[in-house]
Amino acid sequence: MLLSWIGTEFLETPLELKIRKYLKEDSKSISQYELYLTGFIFTDMKLRDYIKIIDKIIEKVDNKFILELCFLKVFLYYMFRPVNSSLLPLFEKQMAELLVKSRGISKKREKKYVEEVLRKKKEEAMSQLKLEI
Repeated sequence: MLLSWIGTEFLETPLELKIRKYLKEDSKSISQYELYLTGFIFTDMKLRDYIKIIDKIIEKVDNKFILELCFLKVFLYYMFRPVNSSLLPLFEKQMAELLVKSRGISKKREKKYVEEVLRKKKEEAMSQLKLEI
């Protein structure tokens, strides 16, 4: 029954309640993997304030492996958005924060990496799509 509900509005309330519960608890007492899974099911469905939920997950998680998983998800959201999307700067900010937290490198350096390297990769991918179509 749950499988038929994934991706529907029926899960919005239970997911939101579970995320709120996780965010209120101490980082040490929660399963960060469960927070990641619950949060990104919520964001995959693009439910209300999903960008803010990603920000809160980034704040709460301190496990480097989970942070890398979060980075991959945000990177995928970034790559699948159109070039003119208003959400791209928000995803870039989140990716920079995730790189700082997971690698311990300065925020300025990571911001530069996101702006130069990842933007270039996105532009290359988009141009390849245009060539193939």
